[in-house]
Amino acid sequence: MMKLVKLLFLLVIVAVIAAAVAAVVSRKKFEAMSDDEIRAFLHDKLADKVADEQLTSIQDAVIAGVRARSGADHHVGESDEAAGDATDDTPAGTDVVVEVTEKAADED
Repeated sequence: MMKLVKLLFLLVIVAVIAAAVAAVVSRKKFEAMSDDEIRAFLHDKLADKVADEQLTSIQDAVIAGVRARSGADHHVGESDEAAGDATDDTPAGTDVVVEVTEKAADED
């Protein structure tokens, strides 16, 4: 009896690990897809199981979730690049204008 409990416990642990791996793989798959591809995929899987209204809300929620998770990491890199580009493109006399403006603000 004890061996059966240990075996069941081991199977539950393996199932949880497999589910976690499947979730990560699925998330990566959705991140690589465009919005239209995600909508088509979900339509193929769920169209006969849920109503059209509910399908649309599921599609919107999945797309928002995927873009929020992948967009957070993606936008951090973009903002760093944009900050670097902005400092590279500033005119040479800009620092003088900033100093004069700061001095005028201090005098007031």
